[in-house]
Amino acid sequence: MRLAAPAAAMQPFMDSVVSVVPHTRAAEIAAPVRLPACVREAAPLEAGGEVGRNAADNQWSVSIRLADIPAGVEIVRGAVVLPDRAARRPRLMAEKVSVNGGVLHLECSARERG
Repeated sequence: MRLAAPAAAMQPFMDSVVSVVPHTRAAEIAAPVRLPACVREAAPLEAGGEVGRNAADNQWSVSIRLADIPAGVEIVRGAVVLPDRAARRPRLMAEKVSVNGGVLHLECSARERG
């Protein structure tokens, strides 16, 4: 059985506003899109990561309601999530993308892809 959480259930957790730069295969650079999101860092020590110098290896989770994404904007692997200036988060790169119950889930890392 597959469980799906309705997008409305995520609304209380949408406590951040992020700018997402969609990944494009074209030569042009996509314009950033500002979206309400739920951004969480995996517990660094429990996830096998570290605090400090190697913190870029830590995983981050970004959830965005599909209804908030403008028509024509496709957020796929390779998208970049830019935090607001006031947020104490690094620039994140989407490594995995999935959809569940009207919510787009991005598994991200702060490490640049090679």
